[in-house]
Amino acid sequence: MSLPASSASIPALLAGFLSLALAAPTTDPATDPTTDPATGPAAEPASPRDDSAAFDALPGTWSTVKDGLGLTLVVEPVLGGAAFQTWSLGDDGNRVTRTGLLSFDPRSGEWMDTNLTNTGFRSTDRGRVEGDAVVLYQTGLGGEPRDPVTARLVYRFEGPDRFVLDWQSPGDDGGWTPRPEPFVYERVERPAVPAAPGRIAFISHRDGNWDIYTMDPDGSDVRPATRDEAGDHAPRWIAGGRRLAFLSQRGRDDGGWERWEVDPDGTDVARVPLPERLGNPDMGDFPEMHPSGSYCVYAAEVEGDLELFVCRFDGAGARALAPAPGRDARPLWSPDGSRVLFESERDGKPELYVVGADGEGLTRLTDNEANDRYARWSPDGNTIVFASDRDTPGMLELYAMTADGEHVRRLTVNEVEDGEPSWSPDGRHIVYRSDVFGNSEICVLEVASGAVTNISN
Repeated sequence: MSLPASSASIPALLAGFLSLALAAPTTDPATDPTTDPATGPAAEPASPRDDSAAFDALPGTWSTVKDGLGLTLVVEPVLGGAAFQTWSLGDDGNRVTRTGLLSFDPRSGEWMDTNLTNTGFRSTDRGRVEGDAVVLYQTGLGGEPRDPVTARLVYRFEGPDRFVLDWQSPGDDGGWTPRPEPFVYERVERPAVPAAPGRIAFISHRDGNWDIYTMDPDGSDVRPATRDEAGDHAPRWIAGGRRLAFLSQRGRDDGGWERWEVDPDGTDVARVPLPERLGNPDMGDFPEMHPSGSYCVYAAEVEGDLELFVCRFDGAGARALAPAPGRDARPLWSPDGSRVLFESERDGKPELYVVGADGEGLTRLTDNEANDRYARWSPDGNTIVFASDRDTPGMLELYAMTADGEHVRRLTVNEVEDGEPSWSPDGRHIVYRSDVFGNSEICVLEVASGAVTNISN
């Protein structure tokens, strides 16, 4: 099952740099080239070319897909159209990866784009129209000026519903090197508001076939998202809660699985397969986006083993993460993007490990004769919920531990299986699948009290 997180923090993230990005430039008579202290104002220089309309086509919702991974860009005019508020949404739920403010300075004739990631990392780009493109040079990174500039963004609009974004780096010849395959954004007609925070996506056989449904956190307003005679499984929110990705057997005669997408209301169903290098969908693993939206971690089959890899969003720079004999699966970035939690059989049975994003600091979190799996970070990154059969051999129950593997406590005590947990966006509840009511149901556990509610009934 899958829950989208809330995007309510977008205005708060923007507020910190809204006034700075739009601050009016000051004029010092001693340095202003239009003023001579002895003779007074000089002749007015030629007005800079007016490029203020360069981004007029940008407001709306845009989507780009690279190798089956999607990013959604949402743009809205603010301050009476004097600037544009932007935010990027990753392919792993309704999580804001980057917020920005794009504004035009009429005095300099330049555009300025100030961005802030959800990990607090800030960048500033400045530029203007060059030929048929808008070119923004990265003048600040991490709060420090960039001199010399080592990157630039090139926006090229190809009509009202399509633009190409090329992130270029300096070339050996003194020019700029474009990407072999730049990002292509296309306008999409999706709701301006994503799925309600906390809405739950799940699979059910209630109508005689395995399909995907969504419902509110209290179990109300159940709606089907798929209707197909093939089996649909493993739903997850993508495109900022505006869309669902899932695994399906539709069109497969060999019993295998492929990646599909659908809007929550059941429209716009499309097959969007992952490339071979991102692993075998039959394993049930989707790539996981880094909180910055710039990287992903995934499990891929290598010579019969399942290994973890990290690569840039565009697929370049793939590297193995903590390689070892044995199956490694279900990698998850920590909320701050510094670590990866994963399940591994490198010691003979499923145990939980964590490793730094750079591959250093591998730590085993669980160590017992049982099976430990389905681990999930809490939204604040301090707690990990997981399923284990350590107290009931062959029967999974839910447990929680601190992020360092200490202070393990049992959350459910049943004679039947509980598994596949997922945190609510506020970290106060855990949604999971349970057989305690006679068949598989969706239940919500209140972390503080331990109270359990059957919401699918």
